[in-house]
Amino acid sequence: MQVLNNVYAQLNSDNVSDSWIRLAMSGDGVTKESIEHILKERYGDKVVVANPFDARSVDEAIANGYRVITGNEMSKEEWANIKEYELMPSSSDLFGTDFTNAPSIEPNEKQIKIAEYAKRIGRRLLGFDIIISFVKGGHNMVIAQYGNRCLTFNVSRLNGFFDEPLINTTSLILHEIAHEKGGHTEESYHNALTDFAQELIIIALKEPNFFRSL
Repeated sequence: MQVLNNVYAQLNSDNVSDSWIRLAMSGDGVTKESIEHILKERYGDKVVVANPFDARSVDEAIANGYRVITGNEMSKEEWANIKEYELMPSSSDLFGTDFTNAPSIEPNEKQIKIAEYAKRIGRRLLGFDIIISFVKGGHNMVIAQYGNRCLTFNVSRLNGFFDEPLINTTSLILHEIAHEKGGHTEESYHNALTDFAQELIIIALKEPNFFRSL
């Protein structure tokens, strides 16, 4: 451990996974600075540990360009030191998707208009009615979440969003309702996004009142 503590600054991405370093990271006495440097060189600046009980947060982390580390990639001793120094957040810490305990709010006039717009798009593209809800989910949670035919907006993360012209909210609405077909890393999700965009373009050309009457 003392060797690692003395030379960690000289290590880089080419050698930070050497066996002696893994062993040193597992022992008592390794410093926070040593582990922090090793993790940055090994995984980069954007890294989280996967919460296996929150698969959606893992999906969100990947979509936001984070390297997601699973529990079996390091020994329990390495994890113990990482947790002691709080050096790696979980996917849920940064991309929480469980709004169960988030307080619901009554939407204002602008939010009601966006809800009606989202319902109209959902009904047309998905073929069924979706539920819209608004919560104060905190700044460590995603800006919106779709699941079980419900689209939830996290108002804590959407400053200014509800002041936008209604048509400017289309991107987020499509991004979320496409999850009816899969997660960010699934081809079915990306196919849904392009299909939905194409359909909305055709609607705009053939049925302009679909948007004008909002």
